[in-house]
Amino acid sequence: MLLLPSLIQKRRSCRAYRPDPVPQDLIEILLEAARQAPSA
Repeated sequence: MLLLPSLIQKRRSCRAYRPDPVPQDLIEILLEAARQAPSA
């Protein structure tokens, strides 16, 4: 399980965002993935 420590160490906080709009179909895909994710 070496992947998790690597992910934690390499994480970044995004403070600036691109002005490009996010396509509606991408938003729907991400929301559906979040809806199906385990919550406990």
